[in-house]
Amino acid sequence: MSLRESIRVSAERVLSRVDRQALAASVISGMAIATCTAGNVHARNSVDTGLLPDCAPYYNVFKYPPKDRYYEICHAYEINDVKIALRGYEKWGGSTLKIESPVLGPLLREFYDLTGVQVGSAAGFSKHHFETRYWNGPRAEVEQEVQALPQTNNLFGNHVDENVHTTDIVPQVSINRAFIKTEESSDILSPEGKLLKRRPLRTLWHTLCRVKLPNSEEVPVHFLHLWAVVANGKKNINCKLFAKNHGLQP
Repeated sequence: MSLRESIRVSAERVLSRVDRQALAASVISGMAIATCTAGNVHARNSVDTGLLPDCAPYYNVFKYPPKDRYYEICHAYEINDVKIALRGYEKWGGSTLKIESPVLGPLLREFYDLTGVQVGSAAGFSKHHFETRYWNGPRAEVEQEVQALPQTNNLFGNHVDENVHTTDIVPQVSINRAFIKTEESSDILSPEGKLLKRRPLRTLWHTLCRVKLPNSEEVPVHFLHLWAVVANGKKNINCKLFAKNHGLQP
């Protein structure tokens, strides 16, 4: 076994399953991508192998037509956006671990080899992926909060409890837009267990746009669409124009 493979195996033994995804492998693979084939929505991810409890009702094709992508929207927001991109940034956004780290180094270099995106730290890695999923006001709000957190060199980063429950979805697939209503709360704790940030339970609407990242942003085999969080509340955003203005594809 090569040194690089030995390091990878060691990292996989140390890091928890979801944390590995948030920090490395799932970022590269597009993070639990929801794909659509022949009018049927299939969730393909390694975080949960079954239907998400919150999203399962939307798998009822008689009540929620697959063409409206209810389950895809629910799954994309709860898993891809919140549980992985947002949580990953809150965990490692204040990390001081650099590319020289024996665990992170090979993963960050592999990410560069595959995508051409240069990131030299755990913080840069998590921030890069977060910024593919969160834009405008939602991005600025979270970045301000994360920047206020203390830095840490702990491999595991902060401990983050993100609780999200989808209560309503308004799909507008023909214009690449959707509104999703959720109940959310979260706690961010230091590696030592000190409470750093608490968001109490809130009922929120989010505006999502279905976009496709430029080719340099994803592994070629996974050039699929994602649902990006572009506004807090229900906003009349032209998602096709949003994509064009940000160098994305609708």
